[in-house]
Amino acid sequence: MKSTYKLLGAYWDGMKGMRYDELNYENNPLQSSESISFREMLSVQDEADLDRIIAPYETNNGVTIQIDYWTETSNPILHGFLEKRLGQMVAHLSDKYSTVRCVQA
Repeated sequence: MKSTYKLLGAYWDGMKGMRYDELNYENNPLQSSESISFREMLSVQDEADLDRIIAPYETNNGVTIQIDYWTETSNPILHGFLEKRLGQMVAHLSDKYSTVRCVQA
């Protein structure tokens, strides 16, 4: 059954992460051409997918994750899941870029 669907964010399982309150988070939206989509990062299935997404930013010193997907529900489990995935993405990208920030879309 698992082969018939893809789990959201499964690529990030087991990776080190940062706590949500440690993230460089800002509330001023950017144009999408200047940032990486959180939704797209959640859909990463393997290293090749990630390389394709971050390729346009190879020469940059920093990168921005634009949070274009978040839940409006008050479900603490879902919020915790998304916060954990965002922290894992930031920690992973911090190995490649000197600055990684998050911006709400």
